[in-house]
Amino acid sequence: MDADPLPRPIIPQTSPSNTRKRKSRTTATLSKSQRVRNVLAYLGSQQLNVASFLDALLWGEPSLLDDNVVKSARQSFCASPLLPAILTHLASPPRTNAASRKTVGASSVVRKWVLGQAQVIVAKEIELFGATMQDNGLDPTADSLLKITLDEISATLKRIAPGVFGLLRAIAQSPSQLKRNTMKDPTVTITVVACQLAYHRNTNYNQFQQIIGLYLKGKAAPSKAIDIVHRCGLCMSYSWTCKAIRSLSKEAMESLKKWLEENLPFILHDNVRLVFRVTTQRVNNQTHGDNGTAATVIALPRSATEILASYGELMRPKWDEIAEAFRSGDYPERMLSLKDLLQRNNQDQYRAFSIHNVITVLLDSPQFSQYRHRDHRLLAPPPPVHAMPTGPEHRTKYWMLGTVPIEEASYDGNEQVINEMLRQIGFNDDKTKARLAIECAIPWGGDQLTESRLRMIKHFRSDDYNGFDRRDFIIPVFGWFHVTMCLANAIFKGHRGPPKGYGFDRDIALLGIKGLAASEKKPQFHTIDNLLHTEHTARFREAWLWATSEDTLESLFTTLNDDPDPSRLCHFAEKIVDKRASAAAAVGLQSLRQHDYVLEASVLLLRDLDLYIHLRRTIRGGDVGRLEALIPTLIFHFNGSSNGLYCKMLVEHMQWHLYEAPPKVSRVIRDHCWLVNRTGKPNNFLPPDQLQEHNNGGIKHVHAPLGVNATWPLITALSPVIPVFNAITDHIDRLFGVIHGSRHTEPEGETDLRILGKALHAVNALTFDLKRPRAPKSMPCKDAWFEGQRELSITNYLRNWWDSRRPFMAYRRSSQIFEGPPTTSAPPAPTPVAGDDVDYFAEFENPYDFIDDAIEQELLGQRKDALVDMY
Repeated sequence: MDADPLPRPIIPQTSPSNTRKRKSRTTATLSKSQRVRNVLAYLGSQQLNVASFLDALLWGEPSLLDDNVVKSARQSFCASPLLPAILTHLASPPRTNAASRKTVGASSVVRKWVLGQAQVIVAKEIELFGATMQDNGLDPTADSLLKITLDEISATLKRIAPGVFGLLRAIAQSPSQLKRNTMKDPTVTITVVACQLAYHRNTNYNQFQQIIGLYLKGKAAPSKAIDIVHRCGLCMSYSWTCKAIRSLSKEAMESLKKWLEENLPFILHDNVRLVFRVTTQRVNNQTHGDNGTAATVIALPRSATEILASYGELMRPKWDEIAEAFRSGDYPERMLSLKDLLQRNNQDQYRAFSIHNVITVLLDSPQFSQYRHRDHRLLAPPPPVHAMPTGPEHRTKYWMLGTVPIEEASYDGNEQVINEMLRQIGFNDDKTKARLAIECAIPWGGDQLTESRLRMIKHFRSDDYNGFDRRDFIIPVFGWFHVTMCLANAIFKGHRGPPKGYGFDRDIALLGIKGLAASEKKPQFHTIDNLLHTEHTARFREAWLWATSEDTLESLFTTLNDDPDPSRLCHFAEKIVDKRASAAAAVGLQSLRQHDYVLEASVLLLRDLDLYIHLRRTIRGGDVGRLEALIPTLIFHFNGSSNGLYCKMLVEHMQWHLYEAPPKVSRVIRDHCWLVNRTGKPNNFLPPDQLQEHNNGGIKHVHAPLGVNATWPLITALSPVIPVFNAITDHIDRLFGVIHGSRHTEPEGETDLRILGKALHAVNALTFDLKRPRAPKSMPCKDAWFEGQRELSITNYLRNWWDSRRPFMAYRRSSQIFEGPPTTSAPPAPTPVAGDDVDYFAEFENPYDFIDDAIEQELLGQRKDALVDMY
């Protein structure tokens, strides 16, 4: 190109009218192609070609940058709608009439230029996008990880890097796919690829990789699998993941301690058995099992904390009342009685829920799926007695403490566990000990053994000199999950019967159920639970046929669906409950002079199955008021079915609830320590001891350390991060829409119900028939509920239980004397009460009369040196 400026053409001076006429004549006579040739000829006359002319016009000639005429032409060219077509023609010129070969044009030049520009644009955009994913060198926290969402990342990518998103979208989806796949969206794939590219440019752009790495670790992926995915740029390395686990564990414990600065916990602990495997065995390196203790801290609401923080003040007048009641030689007024249990055994309320359960069985059957009155108000469930609230704000927050190698089955083991858990939550300093001794309370729960050990530890140490050593601050809380399991086993064993009888054994063989053989010592709870649900549905369907005198549910549907309202259906449900599924029905049949033992056994089984389903649905629905009303019935049933430990546990609770606990404290335990809800959704409640079992499963199976390097210190460090793992894995599953393996899908049970229903209908067990054959060895069936109530009424069970507690409760110390003075900020120790140093146990000739054999052995052995010598 010439360096000289372009010469301006010499335009002859003409009048405006002549100019218009000349242009008009030229335009009319010359074609577009001729005009183009003229322009090219003129460019040549000016020693220019198209390329040099465009270069000078489009900012290539510095002297023309501010020329008004050139600026106007340049702006017109850049804004022309023909510009995209020009670029397209340069990249891919159309074919000419010549058939020799295709015109090349500037396709290679344009393509090279486009790729170069695209690389620059994409590189800038991916850098800006990656900066939003930077971790800033900080350790990951649970909150920061759970804030990461694909929707937010995708929105950021579209906003900051539209070129990257558009380019990847064009690559990921063809035009035909865009038309055909209306439900398929490549946004997730594009977002993940963009995160990979950003991470490859700078390893600090790794927020997405962090959460995927922890997700894989939370799913117990092997280390090699994590490293392979890391090499693909999708997650962090295995070594980073292990470091992050330690950081998250520390952060979880710090968040717990921060929360405990203004709140009080609800603590659970349970035994966990782990197997440590080795590859090469030596004398000092063997595969072995070891017992430990896992613990969980559940957050209580602020209102509950305020009540528990004033526990000492609320209990101060109660201790004198309790001591006076236990010192009384006569039958004390403040002792739990059979009358107390019967008064709280609200049979009318229980009957209403039983009737609804019977109606639910019918409406849930396939034959009644189109029943037109199913939404009628008469079929609505009874109102809850005291239901727990639901919603996101009511989700249960919990932490796991470090699992420790302490065996908690013994009293000494539980003492060590208490001290260790208090140490982990930071409650082991003198100031906090004094506060616990004088002011506060901590609900402490677990299974039946844990509850029993905690309660007996409080009894054994009732003669210690301060409330902390006496464990006054511990409120033992039993677990409803283990109560449910005990009830399931009691019903299963009580109604098993012989293989040729009318009980569960016949049905087990009929359905081919494995794992419930008579030789099976400890059947799985899930298997028993599934059997009881199947039996409940099948037997109550048969009860509907008995009550309506119909042969099939199809004919029953035809009959009831034509009714103007469901009043007749409700009448039949009441008939089933009153005549064939209640304690009153059983007593009525047992009072007859002639007995149909098959019918009696069937009625008792229906009543017990209804109790079990009632308990299961009440727990899941979160109605703690109904749970409280079920305790007397469960006491009777456990007592009559030889489950004395669970009967005693519930008796202890009723005594504490009615006569020993301040009402506010009792309500806190019922409303906040019986059930939890991890999601806040309705019908999603579970007992805290079941939550602890889930956490135990996480330690033993889901998040178990693999390989020969698994040690107790590693397990201790891993345990607090398990709730974070659970939250992250659930979070990622939701982000990617992964549902496989997230819930247990049960096979269709209608075939089992049909087979079982046919067998039950053939027996006609709900009809009174004195001529039916029966097996004398298995009939009549034991009425556990009636026998348990009868035993409480005719024996000294409650009085003997009361006397076993009397030595501990009647002469319990009330002093607050510490071995070392509390810190200056702690409350001063009260003056010792006169008489606290008297040995009140001297009046008992044999102090072991009130302790059963197992406790006696523990006391004589492990506790002799560890506990205060009370005798």
